[in-house]
Amino acid sequence: MRVRKPQHIIKHMFDRGYASFNDRQYTRKRGNALVIVTAPSHKANEMERKEWQRGYNVAYFKQLEKVKHDESRRRSETVHAG
Repeated sequence: MRVRKPQHIIKHMFDRGYASFNDRQYTRKRGNALVIVTAPSHKANEMERKEWQRGYNVAYFKQLEKVKHDESRRRSETVHAG
């Protein structure tokens, strides 16, 4: 028999991964350096880590599409402005 995690825990990990990219990132002090932590907690199991990574990737690709769209608009304005 396989034990399944409740769906709200999986959704929570997806949301944490998404927030790790978009919101204030988690930081830690390592010696004199400030390190940005872009990984799920060590306590998370494999399924939770995958959901965290999926949330992080979704946020990344949404931002990438926005940047590409804005860049193409900026380029077309300089071409048509003259």
